[in-house]
Amino acid sequence: AFQEAPARIRLLFSKPSAVLDLDYLDCLREAYEALHWLGRHIGFVTEEQLLAGPVRCNLLVIPAARHASPGVREAIDQLAKGGTKVIRVGAGTLSLTPTGRPWPNNAQPGQPVAKRLPAAEWSRLVDRACGVDEWRAVGPDGTTSHPVEFRTVRVREQLFGYLIGLGRERTTIRLFRGNRPARWTKLRTHAQGRGEIVVEPYDVHLLDLD
Repeated sequence: AFQEAPARIRLLFSKPSAVLDLDYLDCLREAYEALHWLGRHIGFVTEEQLLAGPVRCNLLVIPAARHASPGVREAIDQLAKGGTKVIRVGAGTLSLTPTGRPWPNNAQPGQPVAKRLPAAEWSRLVDRACGVDEWRAVGPDGTTSHPVEFRTVRVREQLFGYLIGLGRERTTIRLFRGNRPARWTKLRTHAQGRGEIVVEPYDVHLLDLD
């Protein structure tokens, strides 16, 4: 069920930029890692998928991709007109053809942002695009769940979540529903708690959150 949940946030994978833009892949990785710890379902979209359409997501992130194939800019413009929020990371995004020539019209939809945004700024941008999530997992940094992966999914009327410890040390995670500590029940052991839950490295906790 978790894998089948639709990605509300997508990052653009651009083959021309992967080949021609020296910092594109680094920026793509940094943006993915920043978004990964916000508890949202995220994924990628290729230029080919954009051109084939329709692509459904609340937020499209374009990470320092300066080169764009024909039709890609127009496809992104249609996404934006349909309600998808677009964030352009770095200067000159999608301004060049695959052969390095400037596109005649450089007007583009979306909000430009600087590279290497702090976690709190990414969280604010995601909340603005996708709405504030009722459920949050907060780790040591006070904003994200890092280094613990957190996702939720609703199956029929039941809400489930998981926590995966991806750090090297024991981590205390605080689960919130709105602004209040959330009740949780471990599906495997039936242990219950409110708010804090301790996650060991490589631990996997499946939770009933309703």
